Amino acid sequence: MSHVKVLDCTLRDGGYIVNMDFGERTIKGIIGKLCEANIDIIECGFLKDIDYRPGITTYNKIEEINMYLPEKKLKTSFVVMVDYGRYSIEKLTRYNGEGVDAIRDCFFKKDRFKALGLAEEIINKGYKVYIQPVDILGYSDAELLELIEKVNEIKPYAFSIVDTFGSMYIEDLIRIYYLINNNLEENIKLGFHSHNNLQLSVALSQKFSEISFGEREVIIDSTVCGMGRGAGNTPTELIVSYLNKKYDHNYNINALLDLVDVHMDKFLKKYTWGYNIPYFVAGIHGSHVHNVEYLMDKHNINTKDLRIIIDSLNPNLRKRYDYDELELLYQKYFTNEFNDEKVTEDLKEIFKSKSVFLLAPGKSIDSFTSEIIKKVQNESPIVISINHLTNLIPIDFVFYNNKKRMDFGKQIDSDLFYTTTKIITSNLQVIDNLKSYIVDYNSLIKREWRYYDNSIVMLLRLLSKLDVKDITIAGFDGFNSNDNYSYYNEELESRYSSGNFEQINNEINEMLIDFNKNLNKEIVINFLTPSIFQDIFNTISQD
Repeated sequence: MSHVKVLDCTLRDGGYIVNMDFGERTIKGIIGKLCEANIDIIECGFLKDIDYRPGITTYNKIEEINMYLPEKKLKTSFVVMVDYGRYSIEKLTRYNGEGVDAIRDCFFKKDRFKALGLAEEIINKGYKVYIQPVDILGYSDAELLELIEKVNEIKPYAFSIVDTFGSMYIEDLIRIYYLINNNLEENIKLGFHSHNNLQLSVALSQKFSEISFGEREVIIDSTVCGMGRGAGNTPTELIVSYLNKKYDHNYNINALLDLVDVHMDKFLKKYTWGYNIPYFVAGIHGSHVHNVEYLMDKHNINTKDLRIIIDSLNPNLRKRYDYDELELLYQKYFTNEFNDEKVTEDLKEIFKSKSVFLLAPGKSIDSFTSEIIKKVQNESPIVISINHLTNLIPIDFVFYNNKKRMDFGKQIDSDLFYTTTKIITSNLQVIDNLKSYIVDYNSLIKREWRYYDNSIVMLLRLLSKLDVKDITIAGFDGFNSNDNYSYYNEELESRYSSGNFEQINNEINEMLIDFNKNLNKEIVINFLTPSIFQDIFNTISQD
């Protein structure tokens, strides 16, 4: 018999992608196909104190899980996870010899000894217990040895090495494996749960099977297609293929491929997970993925700046996520005290008695190209492109409030970038000798909204300060989650998640209403191209 077993946790760790809402048919179908593939252990989800509804993989009682399990008795073991402090253990009925036979007891380091007490209660109810300490790299050797000593006393079924933040290298795994293996009672199985932030998940899992050969029975966690939050997990299909070849296992690859075709394809088309550069940044700094997701989603910053901000977080704070603290660090990193009084006076003189044409990068530009050209040729307004450069029409200024956009323009359209006059907000820390006017970032934002630094809203506030009276806008379409992208040039795509488009649109709408309501001077704002925001100003023109 092989020393390695595979535990598929698609319905639990993969569940983060779909908010645990797989649907009843899919839950039953995934479990059925995993059983057909001869997967040794299937994790069915979480036990939590919730109001359960069918179709989700977060349950309130064991009995709610058993309805999805095959009626025929199988060699497959079915497990469920409990996050310490999030489930009332008195709800757990005694194991009756059927269905779910094991509980995974997951806990943070601060709760480790209380969680071991919970594990004993679970054992007393007849279940096997897996001890799952979050962030094994966050333990000192002394703390880990102390934990193992306590674990040996309660004799669980398994103890797991959990690489919570995907920050483990091969040498880390080897060191921790031997430390645990030499001190953990030999009858306790050793598990390994990896995340793919450093693109090492499969390599680590293979190494784990290799170094444990002949020494201890081990369990490798995986998910189908690597499905999981952020960078995802070790793909089940890859690790079982390796075990078939290396250790003569008999996993049914065809059943797994059927599972992908029938049940996973819809998720692969709709959602994104797996290795990418922001999750690499999270991995090398041992950071929770929510930290990088917050900064990328809200501020769409360059990954270099992302890395610097994550690195400046207290190492303990990186392991959790505190959005208020992240926002403070972001503001500290990008925002400077800046006096733009002289610049404002100079710009007022330039814009005096002039009409202004704003060219935003929405897809409608493609459909209204001739109207845009005609407008500019006939009326000769001051043309400002927003966070992008274009040869569509001659532009007088480009407005930048986003460093990633400015760096993109500098690298991709360098000739146009250096010859075009720029209006740049002070958060961009400009050090080049650029042909530019730098304006105070703080004076153009209101921090009442999550996406408070919208470029068009900020530019409208600036133009109001400059006493501009007549503004026409093109390409300010609004985000559209029904399209693959919302920009006329797909190279300008942001990393905003389409799931946030509704919130972004709502906030822009609220900011424009606020802008309109608080104007102390008359401004006529026209829309040359269709926009979901045009009714706010009630002055739509397409002539």
